Amino acid sequence: MGIRAREALDMAVSLLALSLGFAVAMSGRGLLGGINWARALSYLPAVLVILLFAFALHELAHRQVARRFGHYAFYQADYLFLALSLLIPLLFGFIFAAPGAVVVIPRGHFWREDLRRDMFFISVAGPLTNLALSAAGIALLCQIHSPWLELFTYINAWLAVFNLLPLGPLDGRKALEADFRLWLAVFAAAVALLAYIFLGWG
Repeated sequence: MGIRAREALDMAVSLLALSLGFAVAMSGRGLLGGINWARALSYLPAVLVILLFAFALHELAHRQVARRFGHYAFYQADYLFLALSLLIPLLFGFIFAAPGAVVVIPRGHFWREDLRRDMFFISVAGPLTNLALSAAGIALLCQIHSPWLELFTYINAWLAVFNLLPLGPLDGRKALEADFRLWLAVFAAAVALLAYIFLGWG
């Protein structure tokens, strides 16, 4: 199987796993707290469509920015974390959104600071895409009331905050290592937007 075909398969599998995880997490508190399976199935189509934008555009943004900087980049599923993206919502009702990542292989000769700069912008490209989508959703909600548009706005803001956490393989750790002050500014903006959504709709 070629790299392009494998990348497409990995993205499709990741999208499906993440959609299932979101639908289950939105429908109860996991197996210990109870899951409303009928509700989960009713949520699944809308969540799948929302994540087609929120997840796919997030990963494509990483890849596109890396390629614009001249690096080789492709999406690759992490099947351990992909399994956790299903198991954690199933067991505990908490969303774990890390089914894979864009692998970046630097090309050519770069000064250390150049590569550090590149890695920062590559790392935040995905979360910034989610922030832009969430902000667009908020703007549309001023004109159109839709519970699914509210969900679109919330999921994008939540993905931005989650991915900017400075932990493990997440974007936030890579961005923080590249430039702490800029990471903090982007993370604070994401948290502020998510807080606005909670306070505004709470």
